[in-house]
Amino acid sequence: MPTFHERRTEQLRHRLTARALSALPEPESWLDVDTGDGRFPEAARKHFPYTSFDGLDPTDGLERALAADRIEEAYRGRLTTPGLTDRLRSRYDVVTILRPPSDAPDAELRAALAVLRPGGHVVLHRGWARIAAGTPSCTVLPPTWRLPFLGHPGPAPGGAVPYPRSTIACPATTSSTCSHSAPNAAFSRPSSSR
Repeated sequence: MPTFHERRTEQLRHRLTARALSALPEPESWLDVDTGDGRFPEAARKHFPYTSFDGLDPTDGLERALAADRIEEAYRGRLTTPGLTDRLRSRYDVVTILRPPSDAPDAELRAALAVLRPGGHVVLHRGWARIAAGTPSCTVLPPTWRLPFLGHPGPAPGGAVPYPRSTIACPATTSSTCSHSAPNAAFSRPSSSR
């Protein structure tokens, strides 16, 4: 059972991640992987009120998220559950995986990209950086911020201090690669040519 401070820190992290994503155009559909009881979709809905949020999770938290109207559709299992990727193929504009990689990260990342519509975004926890470096294209979210009242380092001008950065290497449009620094990264599926 998480402590009060762990729950508050998670809520703050969800709010900051949702706010960082608010620079994106409002998506029609969004899949939150390992949604638990749907706290991230609840936070993101404040920035994306017209988006349909669905949840994927192997635990009973999924039913609580559905009962509390934090998600519209619930899928029991993992992205790599046989048949699930085919069922959800090209259905989502955004997929969030806000936890460190699983035991089969390559398969999970391929599955996340498969359920995206062309031009969609996969938003990953910073622990995915070295695994996701080979994805077709990526953009990097602006840094989120540490708040001094949570015991993080003291304030910089403006009252906030950026999280320690992790390097995200992403293929550029040419043969060279570019590197960015951010705590989370949004990886885009290339738009199909018309």
